[in-house]
Amino acid sequence: MAKILVSLHPTSAQQIIAGTKKYEYRRIRPKQAVTSMVIYVTEPVRMVVAEAEVLQCIEGTLEELWQTTTAQTEQSRQEVWNYFAGRETGCALQLGTVTLFQPPRTLQEYGMEKPPRSFRYLTESENTTV
Repeated sequence: MAKILVSLHPTSAQQIIAGTKKYEYRRIRPKQAVTSMVIYVTEPVRMVVAEAEVLQCIEGTLEELWQTTTAQTEQSRQEVWNYFAGRETGCALQLGTVTLFQPPRTLQEYGMEKPPRSFRYLTESENTTV
């Protein structure tokens, strides 16, 4: 089981923390089974702010994903289709309990200088150092 660190825009991160966004869409499915998603918020925050439990990864066509997730996401159909532009399939990580970090953490605490473009698996040592 793996833990990933994802880069999210502030709005998406706030929706996940508030519990109004229960799915995080990904253009590429993680190859490893993911149990936890550590949330890095991009500009202007630039901090690791929370960790969300991942209950499951749902794969399918864009229409299948939309039908499954629409009731528990803050994104419009157009936003989802724009995110998946050029793809016929994708995945949605179903999120459970969210733990807010007080205080927020830096990427350096995870041994990183730059945030990942999409996501990055955290190694065992990166998991235990924070």
